[in-house]
Amino acid sequence: MEPELQKHRKTLVIISAMTFAQNVRIGNSIGVNAMLDVYWRLSPFEASAEP
Repeated sequence: MEPELQKHRKTLVIISAMTFAQNVRIGNSIGVNAMLDVYWRLSPFEASAEP
């Protein structure tokens, strides 16, 4: 492989890794929010917790 192409490939790998990490972070926060939502719905404290 040419050194120029090698350099370009490394950049692409870094970009895709960063994108993947971002997606995982977003996915985790969505999952946590969904779990909390379900927890609050099932929780007997829901009625007293809401104003």
